[in-house]
Amino acid sequence: MNLITKQWKNIFPVLKKLNYKIYLRKKLILLELLNEIFYCKKNIVFFQKKIKSEEILNYCDNNSEKQVIIYFLTDLILVSEKTIEGNVKASDYVFLDTSSRIQIIEDTKYFKNVFQINGKNNSIQLMAQNEQQKYELIDKLQNLIKNISQKSNSQEIKYDIEINVIGTEERNPMSFNKYTIYIIEIKFQEILQKIFIRYSEMVEVEKKIRENFPNINIPHLSRMDWIGSLKTKTIESRKLTIQKFLQTILSHQDFNSSEKSKTILDYLGLPMDFYTLPDKLKSQSDSSVSQEIGYIINITVQDNSLQLSQVSNQEQNLDKSVNILQEIRPVYQKINRQTYCHCQEQEIQKINVKFADKKEIQIQISKFMRCQEICQQISQFIGLKQCLDFRLCLQDSQQNIHVLDEDEMLYKLLFSQKVQKKQNNVFTKIMTNFGLFFSEKYTVVFKKYLWLSFEQEQNYYKSDQCRLKLISSQLFEDIQQMKLQLDFPEYCIFVVLYLYINQVLDINHVKLSIQIQQIKSIIPILIFNMFTEDQWKVGVDNKLEELVQFFNNLQIDQNNKNPNYLRIYARLIFMNVVKMKQFFGTSLFYVQTYKNTLRNSSYECVFTDNIWIGIKFDRIYFLQPNKIQEICSFQYFELLNVKVFPTMIQFSFTNDKVYQFTTTQSFEISQLVKIYKNTQQNQLKHKNKGILILLYIINYITYIFFYQKLTRNILMMTIILIEIQKKNQIIYFNFLKILIFQYYVQLISIKTILVSLQSHKKKLIFFLQKNKQLYIFYSKKTIILVFINQCSQSKFYLVLFSSLHKNIQHIMQLYNKYQSKKQYFPKKKIIYKPQKKLYYIIFFKKKSIKTNKHFQFNIKVY
Repeated sequence: MNLITKQWKNIFPVLKKLNYKIYLRKKLILLELLNEIFYCKKNIVFFQKKIKSEEILNYCDNNSEKQVIIYFLTDLILVSEKTIEGNVKASDYVFLDTSSRIQIIEDTKYFKNVFQINGKNNSIQLMAQNEQQKYELIDKLQNLIKNISQKSNSQEIKYDIEINVIGTEERNPMSFNKYTIYIIEIKFQEILQKIFIRYSEMVEVEKKIRENFPNINIPHLSRMDWIGSLKTKTIESRKLTIQKFLQTILSHQDFNSSEKSKTILDYLGLPMDFYTLPDKLKSQSDSSVSQEIGYIINITVQDNSLQLSQVSNQEQNLDKSVNILQEIRPVYQKINRQTYCHCQEQEIQKINVKFADKKEIQIQISKFMRCQEICQQISQFIGLKQCLDFRLCLQDSQQNIHVLDEDEMLYKLLFSQKVQKKQNNVFTKIMTNFGLFFSEKYTVVFKKYLWLSFEQEQNYYKSDQCRLKLISSQLFEDIQQMKLQLDFPEYCIFVVLYLYINQVLDINHVKLSIQIQQIKSIIPILIFNMFTEDQWKVGVDNKLEELVQFFNNLQIDQNNKNPNYLRIYARLIFMNVVKMKQFFGTSLFYVQTYKNTLRNSSYECVFTDNIWIGIKFDRIYFLQPNKIQEICSFQYFELLNVKVFPTMIQFSFTNDKVYQFTTTQSFEISQLVKIYKNTQQNQLKHKNKGILILLYIINYITYIFFYQKLTRNILMMTIILIEIQKKNQIIYFNFLKILIFQYYVQLISIKTILVSLQSHKKKLIFFLQKNKQLYIFYSKKTIILVFINQCSQSKFYLVLFSSLHKNIQHIMQLYNKYQSKKQYFPKKKIIYKPQKKLYYIIFFKKKSIKTNKHFQFNIKVY
């Protein structure tokens, strides 16, 4: 033992000296790297910076990834790489300050575990080897930023801007000159805005930045590769480059404080007063939605026969439905658009807008008008009261429909060919001469895009005749395109109503008959061939007689009995026919099943090579390609996440169900799913507003009952067992109260209460009255609800313990531990029933005491 100690004493100074040499060598390498970057700022301060740690990671740089050495200093992240000669070379850096942020980038097909460090006037992107290493590095970086924040007393104004490339879209997919649009989401404090830009336009932005802001260190954008620009890896790499590029310039102090930045903001499609929008948001209040008055007509269809109730003119309160659509809109869309500032030279163009009933109108649009503003202009022109659920669409020569986002600029999409003629290179001109490049002619269509439940839709269109006309015409079109399929009697009703509404049929004639050619032109050919011509003829004529008799029996004033008024009835009859269909209000997308999903035999759903994806307000459908029949469906609480790739979309559901599909509409599908999911959450919020009121009523009734019935000699305890069903952080409580009075048991059933849990908050306090408080303590696994009802000489406590089956024994031990305090608990054990999930509520009376201390019950979460 002594020999080992002596040898260690001899070795220790050598090791200490060796470690110091290694440390000194690292310091010298670091100093060389710092001097290489800051060659004009050689200072001993750099040598004093401490190396916190170093890591070997992958660095994302301009369509490639390379292995680098990352040095983590006190306020600096330094990226270095080894050259071919073996020397160490500095490649990038980022300074950290109090406003620095770590941004996690969603995994893509070729780039995984990527995160971005948004520092002072610069950003870098790093790629970890695995997910565990990624989060370890993020924790390390957040600790560095936290230490900087604690030591810093700077009150400098920072622009907290976050850039995220959320998706891509392929434009002109059927033509030779197709290209990719990058959808970029810009979050500036409470402002959220999207811009749509091509990679070639980003290259032009880089040129302008280098000319006007030479001091800004921006990433270099590789030159355009026309052949490989549509490859998935190229697109995903460009997404990273664009995100880093825009994050650097929009967050840089030299850029946001210069007047030259306004022209670049304008080129990107952002307002020239972009940096003043948060202040304008604070000073501007949202406009309230007024109540609307309209005709409310109740029509029912029973057994394919027509029935009509009396017509009444009522005031319909649509605030709730309108607010649901309004709340899911980004904050910037609620700002008055007149406060936005663009360049003074406004280019004006006239465009034709087509509707589902084949009618058109002509409007004027300016260069910087977004689709949302154009929709509002169209709705005012045609008399539509609300246009939150309508969108502009582009229809090509093949009748393919592409839905435009509310943030897109229609002028840029329709008239960009004129602007790009000056920018065409020699290769483009040669391809154009051979006829390989051509400009697609689009038709602008105004269509309904978002659908709520039929009850909500009914409240809308019954008070707005223009909405009723637009929706019914669009559903006519869907039926003819077999996107909405009916039964044979319903098809017969559809033919009669279609001809009458479109003024082809006049019911005032005595002899009415519909020709078979008219029926054939309206019904889809596949549906028409399923029945004989005689069957169609007889079925349609019978429904025609029903309609004539129905209109003749109407008890309506002669002033209202005109063809236009009767056609409103006809449209309402049609809406009541289609409302009973399962896929009413479902948006359909034709996709190709990915090979892994197709081959996986463990899935319950059996897919074919091609299917329909149906997106409805409450669920997602997977449908058969020929007949619109359900293969399987999932509600939104079963949806874990949606991953979007350039030509593929992936749905992840509960129970490890992952479905992948090939489509060029992946971003459009994901956005629609996101809107509907947010709508469901907003509707749930409105329902939860009455929960506290209901809890107060329950407690008040309980208090009156106990306070008046109990005597001083009765010691009472109530146990409430609640079986729960947990679905996506939503708990359904079924209450069964058991009240014990002198061996008398009385059961009181209480309505189901719906409670939405928010796991990120630890404590909520609601003051119901001056002398009543409701305390809610909760985390991911445990809930404690304490209701304190203060009386003159006594206090009632309602304590709710929530736990899984494994932790119930621990709760019982805690109860027995505090059982010795008689002033708090009666001497009686908890009734325990071994079920999977139980909630225990203990209601007990506390004897009057002089002290005002409240009893505290602590439960650890496992």
